[in-house]
Amino acid sequence: MTEELEDFVPDEIETMVSEINEDSSPLESVTESYQPNVNKQQIIAELTPGDYDNLTKVLNLLNKDSNSDSISIKESTITQGNSDCIIQADITSVLVSKDGNTVNLDIINPKRYLKLLEQFRSNNNVFIIDDDENSRFILTNGEVKLFLPKSDNTLEQDVETFDISNGVGVCQSQIDKDMRKIIKNLSKDQDYVDFLIQENDLKAIHIPDTAIYTFPKFKTDEKAQNLDETNADLALRCSNFLPVEADNYDFYVVKISDDAYVGITDCRVGGKIDIRVSESLEISTGGNLLF
Repeated sequence: MTEELEDFVPDEIETMVSEINEDSSPLESVTESYQPNVNKQQIIAELTPGDYDNLTKVLNLLNKDSNSDSISIKESTITQGNSDCIIQADITSVLVSKDGNTVNLDIINPKRYLKLLEQFRSNNNVFIIDDDENSRFILTNGEVKLFLPKSDNTLEQDVETFDISNGVGVCQSQIDKDMRKIIKNLSKDQDYVDFLIQENDLKAIHIPDTAIYTFPKFKTDEKAQNLDETNADLALRCSNFLPVEADNYDFYVVKISDDAYVGITDCRVGGKIDIRVSESLEISTGGNLLF
């Protein structure tokens, strides 16, 4: 700096410039992160924007084809369904307390409140607060406070999962989103599809009066080329084929009794949330039951 320029730099500014920490982010000096001011209330969870987005995505997915008047989150797990098809979502990766404990949360009237939850899609963290005194939960990002009423009665996840502890594995298969898309398009007007199992493998899917989809790995299998619903070793009817949209699926068929089979699909949504779909499968042919 020349002697002439030095005369134009006030001592105060020169001192401020010399004290700047080059390792710190410029945003740190002008932006303060929001933290709710709670008194008798309790912060039960804090979600990053990404985790909040994944949570709402799963909630909307589970509510899409459901007529339920509530969604109950118990120990950071959601179980929805009926006696024939059960969907379980493990959301512990996105919904836990600061000390690592699981979270219980009721969403009454999800059709209404899931739309309101969209208000929190922003760059701010979202806090979930238990306002027990007013029998409600509060969701806030500092700009909006949304009140979720608690249920008058404790919501119970009364959907019982299938007991596969003593089951026998029949077959397993990996299915990707492209395969799912083809099968979904072929069966969009159908109430069910049939899994065609041959030699302990799920080789094809029969779409009634429409088509047979053969999985790519069996395209050169001579037996699979002639496979249909009448000559499969076992044909099992499925009414809820891969209801969850994901990139990849691990699919299993388990025999849980002499004439009872369960289809199990494991997948991951948003890279974090593990979902399992379990469905009772109906035997749809009298083929050669080898299992």
